[in-house]
Amino acid sequence: MRRSDEDLLALVHQKADAIRQRRAFTALGAGVLVVLLMATGVAVAGNGGGGKSTLRVAGEASSTTVPETTTSTSEETTTTALPAAPATTAPANRPTTTTRPAPAPLAATLTASPDKAPTATLVKFALHVTDGRGFWDGYTIDFGDGTPGQGMHVASSCAARTPGQPEPPAPTTDETKQFSHGYRRPGTYTVKAQVSTDSFCTSDPAPESRDVSVKVTVEPGADVSNGPVDPQAFVNEAWPPGRDPSRVYVSARGNDDDGYVSRITVDWGDGSAATNFDYPLSSCKDSGSTWPQSSQAADANHGYAASGKYTVHVIVTSVGCDGKDGQTATADAAVNYPSSPPA
Repeated sequence: MRRSDEDLLALVHQKADAIRQRRAFTALGAGVLVVLLMATGVAVAGNGGGGKSTLRVAGEASSTTVPETTTSTSEETTTTALPAAPATTAPANRPTTTTRPAPAPLAATLTASPDKAPTATLVKFALHVTDGRGFWDGYTIDFGDGTPGQGMHVASSCAARTPGQPEPPAPTTDETKQFSHGYRRPGTYTVKAQVSTDSFCTSDPAPESRDVSVKVTVEPGADVSNGPVDPQAFVNEAWPPGRDPSRVYVSARGNDDDGYVSRITVDWGDGSAATNFDYPLSSCKDSGSTWPQSSQAADANHGYAASGKYTVHVIVTSVGCDGKDGQTATADAAVNYPSSPPA
């Protein structure tokens, strides 16, 4: 049966509508697929009409190839690269090991200020000691000019530990000791110090010692009979056996590392006459290359007219062996009258 032109035209429009519907459906399905792939981190890559598209999950090296949906019309293929999903790494549960540094061993330095000066100048020395596992056991210092050196030794004793108790940690040291000295004659002197430390009541480590030195250059300068180091004065109340309870007793002392202590004066603090102790210059020994060293002691007692608290004032005088270039030092002690020995 021959169709009319109107029927043929209607059929053409019907087929065209069907084609448009298929294209819209295909585009809608592709859009949904892209949305789903983006949500799951998959990249859609077209190969420009080769008939295939590549699906690649972000962060994976492998790829999956799926057939490409095409239409009868020529269309441009678009490639969409999705960002890689951030990688996450679960922290490993590993045991933590804390390493404590070993305690520092004994170290010592010796400095002089000034290290270049004229004769009769007071030179100050600093001996600095550090030890992360030990404490002062002793030291000696030699000024290099023939004068007797200075030193100290610490006597230690350890109390028994309670059974089962851990050993106490070793003591530590970070300390500076000061010394003063003057040189009577020009020259270059090597000052030496030796210091030792000990862990005392612990087993680790063994005692340690170090030797350090510093040089001092002395140029021509003043020629005096009493050196630049000041004398020292000391006084304290005493309670000797068989003492008279109506009197107050004191013990005084004077030292000088580069001079001769020629007098110790005790002022009782109540307005009465002071008590003097004089030491003859004939006992002073001068070598000519170094100054004399001396130490004097005096014990005295006094009766006060009224009870009360008094300050005993002591003056130590030092000179050269010729009686010149005098220096003084003082010390005080508080006393009660009547006096009672400590309990």
